[in-house]
Amino acid sequence: MKSTRRVYNWIGLTVSVLVAMILPIVYFAVSYSYLKSAIETEADVNASIISGVINANPDLWRYEKMRLEELLSQRSGTTQNETRRILDKNHALVAESAHKLTSPVISRSYDLQDAGVVVGSIEISRSLFPTLLITGIIALIGISFGATIYFLLWKLAFNRIILAEQQRRNFIDKIIESSPHAVMVLDLVGTITRTNLICSEISGQKEEELVGQQFTSLFTASDTPSVETHLREVTSATTAMAKFAAKIIQRNGTVLDIAFGISPFAPEGQVVNLLVTGKDITERIKAQQDLKLYAEELSQQIIENQKKEESLHASEQKFRAVFDQNFHLAGMLDLNGKITDINSTALKLIGADPSDLLYKDFRDTPWWSHSPELQEQLRQAIRDAANGTYVNFEATHLDEDGNIHFIDFSLRPIIDETGTVLFLVPEGRDITERKKAEEERLSLERQLLHSQKLESLGILSGGIAHDFNNLLQAILGNLDIAIKRLPEDSVVVQKIINAINASNQAAKLTNMMLAYSGKGNFVIKKMSLTELVQKNATMLSAAISKSVTLDLQLDDNLPLNTADEGQVQQIVMNLITNASEAIGEENGSITLSTGVTYFDQTTLNGSRLEEKLTPGNYVWIESSDTGCGMDEHTLQKLFDPFFTTKFTGRGLGMSAVLGIIRAHKGALLVKSTPAVGTSIKVLFPLAELTEENMFTSDNVRDLSKTVGSPSGTILVVDDDEFVRDICADMLAEIGYETIMASSGKQAMSIFREQQDRIDLVVLDKSMPHMDGVAVFHELRNIRKDIKVVLASGFSDQEILERFNGLDLNGFIQKPFDMLSFGNEVQRVMEN
Repeated sequence: MKSTRRVYNWIGLTVSVLVAMILPIVYFAVSYSYLKSAIETEADVNASIISGVINANPDLWRYEKMRLEELLSQRSGTTQNETRRILDKNHALVAESAHKLTSPVISRSYDLQDAGVVVGSIEISRSLFPTLLITGIIALIGISFGATIYFLLWKLAFNRIILAEQQRRNFIDKIIESSPHAVMVLDLVGTITRTNLICSEISGQKEEELVGQQFTSLFTASDTPSVETHLREVTSATTAMAKFAAKIIQRNGTVLDIAFGISPFAPEGQVVNLLVTGKDITERIKAQQDLKLYAEELSQQIIENQKKEESLHASEQKFRAVFDQNFHLAGMLDLNGKITDINSTALKLIGADPSDLLYKDFRDTPWWSHSPELQEQLRQAIRDAANGTYVNFEATHLDEDGNIHFIDFSLRPIIDETGTVLFLVPEGRDITERKKAEEERLSLERQLLHSQKLESLGILSGGIAHDFNNLLQAILGNLDIAIKRLPEDSVVVQKIINAINASNQAAKLTNMMLAYSGKGNFVIKKMSLTELVQKNATMLSAAISKSVTLDLQLDDNLPLNTADEGQVQQIVMNLITNASEAIGEENGSITLSTGVTYFDQTTLNGSRLEEKLTPGNYVWIESSDTGCGMDEHTLQKLFDPFFTTKFTGRGLGMSAVLGIIRAHKGALLVKSTPAVGTSIKVLFPLAELTEENMFTSDNVRDLSKTVGSPSGTILVVDDDEFVRDICADMLAEIGYETIMASSGKQAMSIFREQQDRIDLVVLDKSMPHMDGVAVFHELRNIRKDIKVVLASGFSDQEILERFNGLDLNGFIQKPFDMLSFGNEVQRVMEN
């Protein structure tokens, strides 16, 4: 028993000691938890209510300090002092209900929201000192009062919670009742559980009538679905706050426009109620409607004026846009020439600001300051324009970099309906690039026209030479036959010889024309320009005036080039003859030099020939004189056929030089300065072809001897009747039988019928419809062994190009005499 009592005593003592130790700890923990819960609850409730206030008046809530402080101070008494503060989102103090607190202090805050956006916070603070004091007192109570003290402390804590809850409810009630707006509390199904006096005024129903109704029953049928949607969104936390306007029907049938805000009340993160605030905006909407009606009436009164103003403003803007953004230089002047407006294009040209030029004399501005003559012309233009005359001329402007701008300038008077000049409009277009392009175009056109002219003249010269050769062929052929048939002592023999000599001179003239057209009689082979000049030095010296000195500067190691020596010799002779004539009777010198040099494309583009060479090494021969030189106009015509600066002359020498160089695929560079002299350099490609590949008259004929006795039948094909007849007469005179054909088709018809009888065909190269090349192919298709001699006024080189690889038997160039013709025909017949 005693043992049991001791155990119980020991247990009782232990419990008392434990209670004495645990009680203050538990008390402090409970008290601290209570304080924390109470502060958090109050902060939460206050935040929800004040957030509703903010939502109803989101723009002005920061300035309602007195009202907010009144709300903060409306609370039941408490055992402790308490500080309440409302801060904005920048932590600036908005309102405060403060008491002096003893340290230590516990504080809690809760966010204030506007449509889900944090706009501030409410902060509540209490002192921990009373709790700590009581905890200390309890710690001194003995074990005998442990259970009682524990009971009393528990009861005190419970009473405090009840008191805090009551305080919270009282605080909410005061906020709801003191709110200037309608405030309702709804449960989660939308039933009204609490309202304030404003709700009754708005709805026309008493509070007890409103409580228990569905919130949606207050609205018109058209607004009910929208209100239900907002309730669902807030209840489901889809949105933090719903704001909308709807119409409420009062008992008496009056319809009011109310602006509502619905926010959830969730003290522990769980939505338990919905807080609804409403503001009557009927008067405001009515005022807006009245204002709108008034505005419409006012708009009707001033609409015409507005249209006119808008039209005028639009016109002004368009004018300003067109005026300022125009790519032309433009401005406005008064009748005295003072600048009243100027566009940005004109300012940009001289790099100036409007303030630099406005109301200054237009004539003295930087556009014209470079030219006093232009300024004077502008003065006269302003006077003329002020009198109503439109002025237009081309002006120039010198920019800061020294570049000349060409301006198409005009000055236009603006005249009203009475004929009075109001102001002047200067305009200008910078036509510098257009002028440059026009000059380039004209230059290209001149070059093209010159090229076309030279080409046309070449074709004309070649055609004339070809036809003239046919005439000379008939003349020389008939003269040959005539002199052969006359007695040697006939008195007309000498006359015929004179005619033959004159015809041969005419043939030389046609050769020069053929040389210009590039179709002269060329015998192409390897040669040295230095050796050619050295071999003809004596003849060249004899060809120039005795007052002129010939200086030879020749490259002894000059590479070979491919050319016709006779044609190159003619080039050299023409160059030094022209140089001598340029020096005239005065003392002077001519330098003839040769060399090999690499020429770039820029230099070669300066060639007087249309076809430019590609960069590379070229041999050259140059003639430089100290003569009178030439201006640009003379240089442009230097190589034109029949152009000469002499009183007499044919003007074909330099034209022939150009044609020979063109045929040799060379280049011609000319430099000349009046009163200083002229330098002409002729370029030739380096030798590439071998003599075995050259088709020359030496390969196809030997005119020095006649082989065998003439016999056989020859078909003569030529479209020229005179040439055809004289060829037949010459062959008949020699002893051949002839058949004549005037065209390629006739020749083929005759040859198909009499091919076994015909031994040789004398064939003209140029014929209409079917030329010599086509006839040659047809002849060889019919008889592969038929012998063909080609007769043409064009060169051997051209014949090579057309008949290369076709096994042509012979060639004779027009005009030819009977001996040359007979020898060539006989050589081919025998071979």
